[in-house]
Order: sequence, then C-alpha cells, then structure tokens
Amino acid sequence: MLTIIHIGDIVRSVKEIHTLKTEVRDVNRSELRAEFARQGISNRTIAKELDISEQAFYNKMNGESEFKESEIKKLIQLLGLSASDVDRIFLSENVN
Repeated sequence: MLTIIHIGDIVRSVKEIHTLKTEVRDVNRSELRAEFARQGISNRTIAKELDISEQAFYNKMNGESEFKESEIKKLIQLLGLSASDVDRIFLSENVN
C-alpha cells in the first residue's frame, strides 16, 4: 500500500511535481537504483506500486522508456524523498 507523507520538503516536492515535466532532463537511474537498494525495495514491489509490469519497469530503469509524471509522483511518495533527493534524482543534470 502506498503511504502519502505530508511533511516539510516532501509536500513541497509533491506540489512542484507538475513542473517536473518541463524540468526533468532525464532520471538519474543510478541514484534511483541506489535509493531502492537503501530502502530494500524490490523491482517487483515498485512495479506493483506503479501499476505497471515488471518488464515495463525494467524498460524505464534502462532508459528504453520514460517515467510518466504520475509514476514520478508515486516514486517520491513511496520512497519518502526529500526535496534534495528529488533534485538529485529527477532534476540532476548529471544523469545516466
């Protein structure tokens, strides 16, 4: 079950997600993978929370397809990312 956290930087991050569409150059997939590992969240769990197949998630993580705005919002909430985490993962110019 996806838990929505309404505190400080996370609320600011979620409110600003609508601007991500124009600001996101690409997702820093290495940082995103590292965050999944730090939190011990499996690809299967993430795919389920995003309501996509594991193959679709694999494609997104390998740059074969892009994350939708709604999926980015869910990831931020699922991972409980701070504003600086959002900047590092989704707004970074150093992406891979």
